[in-house]
Amino acid sequence: MRQTNYKVDKIKDYINENNPKYSELVRHIVVEINGVASSDFFDKNKSQFKGYYSTNIGTMRRKGNIWSKDGNYYVTKQGMSDEHSLYRKPKIDELKDEIKHLKRHLKWEQNRRKDLQDSHWNFKIKIREDREILEQINLLSKTN
Repeated sequence: MRQTNYKVDKIKDYINENNPKYSELVRHIVVEINGVASSDFFDKNKSQFKGYYSTNIGTMRRKGNIWSKDGNYYVTKQGMSDEHSLYRKPKIDELKDEIKHLKRHLKWEQNRRKDLQDSHWNFKIKIREDREILEQINLLSKTN
């Protein structure tokens, strides 16, 4: 189990307790967690913080740890797990993804091997044909 009290844990708790809108979530991160700006400054200059933390929030969504419905954010069951950060999938899901990757790679290698074997057999056939032609040329040159 990882340590707690990281910013991400505070974000997780805030989302879980409040189901905030995106702007409320960003405001909480800017003012309460990161302390980048005062509440008054944030309210007067919201446009300066428009994309603030959007990549991080997007990552949490892609990993399936938070989701939004009707503009409100929620922590998923997977996201509630203490085994990992909101930025990562659970280890079991990461392992499943790795297995999928390895299966794709294995299939690619098998196809590559088959192509090489086909090329090898085609090359052997070509060599056999060339030898037969050379034998015929040798026979013809001996008869003349």
